[in-house]
Amino acid sequence: MASDYTIFVDESFDGFMNLSKMDGYFCYAALMVPTEKLPDLERFWSRRKEALVNEYAKTKGHQIADEFKSGYLNKLNFDSRKTLGENPTRKVSIQCVQSHP
Repeated sequence: MASDYTIFVDESFDGFMNLSKMDGYFCYAALMVPTEKLPDLERFWSRRKEALVNEYAKTKGHQIADEFKSGYLNKLNFDSRKTLGENPTRKVSIQCVQSHP
């Protein structure tokens, strides 16, 4: 690799040491970003975070004071999650098709 990169690492776990819980997990995720692109990532995340926090406050009635956790997404309705997941500069039509045997 010719350029510098910044790496972000985060962990997630639930029920890891509760051996009777069959679906417990512990994992790490990493995101490697070209360092010169960090301002783009910051702009992207600040816009998304603001939209997420505002939608959560509107839906649940209180502000998130610290880090936005992925579990908060489960508390938003489907339409909110779909809207927040769309790229505002490029509209993409998503159709859900259910097949019946």
